[in-house]
Amino acid sequence: MPTATQLARISAATDIDLNQNLRELSAIVLPGWVVFPWYRDTTYGSDEYGCTSIPNIFHLWLVDLSQLNGQTPPNVPHVNVLGSECVDHWLWGNIVAFVRQGKKYLVIGGGRYEGANTITPRLIIVDITDPNNPQVVKQLEDTGTKSSAHHVLYCPKSDTFYVVTSDGVLRKGTWDEVMNATSLRDLTAVKDYGTVVALIALTQTKALVYNDSQGIYEILNMETGQIEGTFTPPSGHFPVTSTKKLYILERDENANIVAVHVYDPDTLTEEKVFNLPSPVPAPSPAWALAVAAVGDVILWIVDNTLYVIDVANETVNTVTLPINVSGTVPINMYEGALLLFEKGDHCALTNGWLYKVVLDAYVYARYDPSTKKVCVYDEAGNPVANRTLYIGEITPATWNRGGATPKVTRTTGSDGCVDISDLTGMLRIEL
Repeated sequence: MPTATQLARISAATDIDLNQNLRELSAIVLPGWVVFPWYRDTTYGSDEYGCTSIPNIFHLWLVDLSQLNGQTPPNVPHVNVLGSECVDHWLWGNIVAFVRQGKKYLVIGGGRYEGANTITPRLIIVDITDPNNPQVVKQLEDTGTKSSAHHVLYCPKSDTFYVVTSDGVLRKGTWDEVMNATSLRDLTAVKDYGTVVALIALTQTKALVYNDSQGIYEILNMETGQIEGTFTPPSGHFPVTSTKKLYILERDENANIVAVHVYDPDTLTEEKVFNLPSPVPAPSPAWALAVAAVGDVILWIVDNTLYVIDVANETVNTVTLPINVSGTVPINMYEGALLLFEKGDHCALTNGWLYKVVLDAYVYARYDPSTKKVCVYDEAGNPVANRTLYIGEITPATWNRGGATPKVTRTTGSDGCVDISDLTGMLRIEL
C-alpha cells in the first residue's frame, strides 16, 4: 500500500489555487528544489503571510524539498522569487528553468493582476544562481490586457524568447533584445493571430502554437523563428511529452481517455496508436487534470486513483493512493516519490498540504553535482545495475505539458551509476 508523508502545509485554507504549476527544477539547475505560485482563491483576506488585499495576494515560492518536515504556516521555509511575499503577479502561465553562460535562471510567464481573469502579460527573468537570494534581471510588460494564459518559451539554441502579446501577436526576442526592450511589444512580430493562442513546447527548438478559435496547431521552429506547417492531432486531443515521445491523449465526448497516439516529437510523425482496453475516466470537472509522462509511461490521477498507462507494453494498471489529489497540478517525481497536493474543497483547489507519496516498489535516480554522476537506487537504497536511463534536454513546460528532447541513453554499471560529465544544458533524466 502506498504511503503518504506530509512535507508541509503552505496554508490552512481549503481553497488554495496553485495556478496550474508545481515544477521540480532539473538536476543541472537546482536539484531537489521546486517552484510554485499559490494564493487563497476566495479567503485571501485571512492569509497567514499577511497578504490581505487585491492585487497583492499572490505568492511565488522557491522551495528546497530537503527543508520540509511537516511545517505549517507561517513557518514553511521558502524563498520569495520576486523578493517579497505578497505580489501582484498572477502566474496563469508557465515557468521555465535554464542555464545560460554558467548562471541559472527562471523565466516567468503570467502577468500583473488587473481583475478577475484579466492580466497584463509579463516576462520576468530571475537569476537563481544563488537560490536563497534570487535577483530579478528583467521585467517586461505588455501595453494591453488579456483574459487567457500567457506562456513564455525560451530556446537555448538561439538564445531567443517567445511570447504572445495581448493583441494576439506571436513575438520573439533574443536575450539582448529583451534586455534592451521597454515593452513586450518592442519584440519582433512572428505572426499576427489576432486571437487567443497558446504555446506548447515539444523540444528545445520546436513548439506548437494552438489557435483556440480555430482549433488548429501550427509548428514553430524556435531556432529560426519560422512557422513550418500545421499539425492535426486526433479528436479530443491533449498533448503530453516525455524524454522519448509526444503523446496525444484521445478523449471521448465525456473527456475519458480512449486511446494514446504516439508521435516522434521532432518530426511529428505518428508511430503507433494504443487503444485502451477500457476508457480511463476524466476528473470532475474535466479540465482539472493531474497528468505526467515519464519515458514510456503516462501517469493520470483522478481523486485517489493513479492510472499507470504503459504505452510500450500496452497495459493500464491502477494504484489506490492514500490521499485525494487536486487537479491542474503536474505530477512531479522526486527520488521515487510522487509530489502531490491534497484536494481542497472543490474541483482544482487544494487544502494546502504537500505530500510525498511513496509507492510499494520503485527505483529512482539521484544526481551528484560533485561527481557529475547519476546513480539509480531501489526503495531500500541499494544501487541498481544494468538500468537504462533516458537523458534528454528539458523543454519549457506550459501548464501540465512539458517534456524533453531525446538525447542519449546510458546503462548503469555495477555501482548503479553513469557518468554524465560530458553533457550540458537543462537535463531531464528518466528511467
